[in-house]
Amino acid sequence: MDKFAAFSDAGGLVMGYYDASKTELWGYAQKYTLADNFFHAAFGGSFLNHIYLVCVCAPKYPNAPADMVVARSTPTACWPRTAPVTPDGYAVNTIQTSYQPHSAKITDAAKLLPPQEGVTIGDQLSDKGVSWALVLRRLERRASPASRTRCSSSITSPSPTSSSSGDGTDARKEHLKDETDMLAAIADGSLPAVSFWKPIGAENEHPSYANVSSGDHKVATVLKSIEQSPLWAEHRRDHHL
Repeated sequence: MDKFAAFSDAGGLVMGYYDASKTELWGYAQKYTLADNFFHAAFGGSFLNHIYLVCVCAPKYPNAPADMVVARSTPTACWPRTAPVTPDGYAVNTIQTSYQPHSAKITDAAKLLPPQEGVTIGDQLSDKGVSWALVLRRLERRASPASRTRCSSSITSPSPTSSSSGDGTDARKEHLKDETDMLAAIADGSLPAVSFWKPIGAENEHPSYANVSSGDHKVATVLKSIEQSPLWAEHRRDHHL
C-alpha cells in the first residue's frame, strides 16, 4: 500500500486530500457510520476490486487470446496495464463481460470475460431469502433493436459477470436494475433490503475522470429522497428513532 505515487495515473494528486467540510456528505458523516477506515481488498484497480466486493476472488479467464495476456519480464515486475489477463489465467485489469451490457464494438466473443461460476454475496443473500439488487445508471437504453447506448458504470460492476445472474436468467430480471428503478422503489417504499448502487462515471468520484462535487451532490440527493420516502418512516418506527 505504498506505491500510489509511483503507479497511479494521477501522479502527485494521490498525495493530496480534499477538505470535505464543505461537502453535503460531511453532514451525513456527523450522523451516520461511514467506511472511513476502508481499504481495497485486491492490489489492483477498480475492475478487480469490484469483483472482490462480491466474491472475494479474482475472475478466471483460462485460454485467453495471447494479445490479452500480460508478459511478465522479471519475477519482481509489477503488472502493467497493457493487458487484462495474467499468465496464469486471471483477469486483473478492466475487461468487459460476455454478458450484457457490453460494447457493441467488441465483435470477437473471445475478447470478453467468460461467465464466472463462483458464489457471490448476491447468491448468499438469495439463499437466506434477503432481497437485493445491483443498480446501474442507464443499464440498457435501446435506441432501436440494432442500436444500444450503454453507460461505463456497467463495465466494472460485478454482478453481470456471474453465471447465476447471466443473460436470460430470472435472477438477472429480479436483481439487476437501472437507477430509475431504484429511485422509483425509494419513492414507493419497495427498495430491496440490500442495494449495491454504482452511479454513472461522471458522478462516482472515480480518480482521474470524475470530480468530488458531482458525486457528493448525487449521493446526497439520493439520501434525501430516502429520508423523504415511506422507507424512512418505517425505519424510524421499527427502530424507535
